Amino acid sequence: MPTPELVKVHPIVGLASCNNKHGLGYALWSLARGIDNGSGKIDVEVLRAATKELRWPGYQWRRALQQAYDAKMFTEGNGWLYLTSLQNLALHYELDTVGAYPVMVKTESMRRLSAWKSVLWSGYHASRGEKNGSRPISRQRLEILTSVNPRTQRRLDPKAKIQKTKTFKAISPNRQPEVVLRMTRDENTNKRYFRKGGRIWTQASNIYHSELVTAKRGSCHKIRRLLKHALLTSHGGQRISGRKVFYFSKAEAEKAAIKLSADPGMMDSKTIIYWKFFTLPGGSVLFLPIE
Repeated sequence: MPTPELVKVHPIVGLASCNNKHGLGYALWSLARGIDNGSGKIDVEVLRAATKELRWPGYQWRRALQQAYDAKMFTEGNGWLYLTSLQNLALHYELDTVGAYPVMVKTESMRRLSAWKSVLWSGYHASRGEKNGSRPISRQRLEILTSVNPRTQRRLDPKAKIQKTKTFKAISPNRQPEVVLRMTRDENTNKRYFRKGGRIWTQASNIYHSELVTAKRGSCHKIRRLLKHALLTSHGGQRISGRKVFYFSKAEAEKAAIKLSADPGMMDSKTIIYWKFFTLPGGSVLFLPIE
């Protein structure tokens, strides 16, 4: 069975696997899905032969297979590897989405982990879709969505061939813009400030563009809906008047708590908003309340 030149990946799942040191395992799982054509299983020797065509050394094959086992991407039986579903894999990493679109990537990018991470990062920007991809997004927001810190983002951008479009915003209608300009330059030396139209402008978040091509959306929307339901019920199924109380980042939880406190209809409610603090051994999740 020939090794495909392109495979379909869901970058946000791939980035989660890399954050959990399962990046090679996800590459192997993606390769297996590209070969098996929907059967849900693949012969071990067929998959091994495919990695040999990609010039994987023996240690990389063994490491990737072990990572895939650790992340429950495969179960083995009678010489076959049975693939876990995309939905269950996303649940394993506690994701509430698999992205708006999958992305087609070259299998040759799987040869080295550093190149694989760069492709996944590029793929994430492509997977946001044309509508969201044309909007500015901050490094901090990207970190919340992908768990990739800003420093790593900047390191990955050139390797991933990410093109950035700068945007700017007005920060002051001050009548003495020259005074404000001098102050802001002195206090914020890492940002660009300039005067235009009697106002002070500064650089805002970038728009990021990827050269990778998206695939058909498929079941992404359906899986997202199922994931949100599964994550909710896995943490007690607690909702107050249809309101979500568990969040997977502190920033989102704090924002929800502020909205809740400003809601006149909820003033007498003792609703508590929680955020994920830590994943305990065994897969349990520790949530802390927003104080």
